[in-house]
Amino acid sequence: MLNVEGKITYTYTRNSSRVYRFQPRFGGGYKMFILGDFLFSKAQNLLPDDSLTLFCEVSIVQDYLNISDQRSKPSIQVPRCTLAEELGELQENGSFTDCSLVLAGQEFWAHKAILAAYSSVFKAMFEYDMEESRENRVEIHDLEPQVFRAMMDFIYTGKGPNLHSMASIA
Repeated sequence: MLNVEGKITYTYTRNSSRVYRFQPRFGGGYKMFILGDFLFSKAQNLLPDDSLTLFCEVSIVQDYLNISDQRSKPSIQVPRCTLAEELGELQENGSFTDCSLVLAGQEFWAHKAILAAYSSVFKAMFEYDMEESRENRVEIHDLEPQVFRAMMDFIYTGKGPNLHSMASIA
C-alpha cells in the first residue's frame, strides 16, 4: 500500500499455484490481505480522500494458465495398490521361485525372500548355513496340506483363511 507521499508502507506477499481473477465488487476483498482494524487505524496516512492506493507486482510462474483449467484440478493419481494380488499371482504361477517346500509327499514352490519376510523361522533357515539354505528345500512335518495352503495364501496375499472350514468337528 502506498501512503500519502506515494511510498510503500505496507507489503503483503501471497504465493499461490491458483489463478485469481480480481473483479470490482467481487468477494475476497481486503480481508484476504489486510485486517480492517489496521487499515482504518492508519486512515489518515493510507486513505487520503477515502482512496486507497495499491501498488501490485505480479510474478508469473507459468507462461499460460487458463482460469477454466483450474476447475479440473490437475493432480497426481496414485494407483490402487495391487501388491497383494500380484504376489498372489506370483505364488500361483510359480514364477521366479527359488525354493521348494515338501509336505506330505507334495512339493510346493516358493520365494525365499517372501517367506523370510513373513516368518522368522524361514528367515533363520535361509539366512544361516543350514541344510534348508544349501539345498533350497524345506521339509515340513505334521501339517495338513489344506492348512499349509492357507498359510501360504496368507503369507503371499495377507488375506486370512476361512478358519471355520478348516476346523475339524469333534
